[in-house]
Amino acid sequence: MMGKLRESINAAETELNAHRPGAALHSGSIWHAVLFYTTAELVAEQIPGYTPYADQNGLWARAWPAPDRSIIEQDWKPHMDGSVTLEQSLTKLVADLAAATPKH
Repeated sequence: MMGKLRESINAAETELNAHRPGAALHSGSIWHAVLFYTTAELVAEQIPGYTPYADQNGLWARAWPAPDRSIIEQDWKPHMDGSVTLEQSLTKLVADLAAATPKH
């Protein structure tokens, strides 16, 4: 699963950079944040009251601060629900994260 996810993220980043040179990208961490988000969502569906590891241990604040989580939820959840393809979801996610990242 993660190999395909990482390939799709890399393709979306390449496409974004071709259209918006210099766009700030999160390259190495998007797949990891998506993994934590996905796992938490799937476990929470099965275990009422479950507190995800990333929430319990402050990973969202430390490793993937806002707006990343809200953007992941907004752009990735439709793929999890089956309403958009993997590529559509990740293309939107990469573009939205790049747009939300302050330019240095």
